[in-house]
Amino acid sequence: MMDEKIRVRTDSRYAELYDGLKRTLVSEFHELFFLSACIGFSSRKKRKLVKAEDRFWSGTIKPAEWTVYYSMVLKNNAMDFASIGDDKEVIKSIEEYAASGLDILVAGYLDEYLLADQLEPRLDINAAIELPKLTLGYLFQQWQNSVKND
Repeated sequence: MMDEKIRVRTDSRYAELYDGLKRTLVSEFHELFFLSACIGFSSRKKRKLVKAEDRFWSGTIKPAEWTVYYSMVLKNNAMDFASIGDDKEVIKSIEEYAASGLDILVAGYLDEYLLADQLEPRLDINAAIELPKLTLGYLFQQWQNSVKND
């Protein structure tokens, strides 16, 4: 379990955005991937990667993150423990949640912090100074809304 030699992929459309958010919001790619995957999972949305690009090694994923990934896959497979037997398949499923989660972040929140007239989403570093604090507020607001709706 917790295979460290898997290349975790993201949608190449978000390559510039991943780089920008790594400098402003998170310190490592796996952290942004985790955040995006959690958003996609909580929204019950997956999206196949249109054009996949290797982003980081699974060895950087923390054990607590792996635990959440396994839990997501188990939830979707009626607690069938065989569904988490292959870490490559687990990561493949989580990549789809992360793609959807980043779509949600871009459309619902990050669009204010992106450079205009870009073919691919690219963070405006000058506008993103307060992004960590504002993102935490955004996530808290989303959580409050989901609690009200449940």
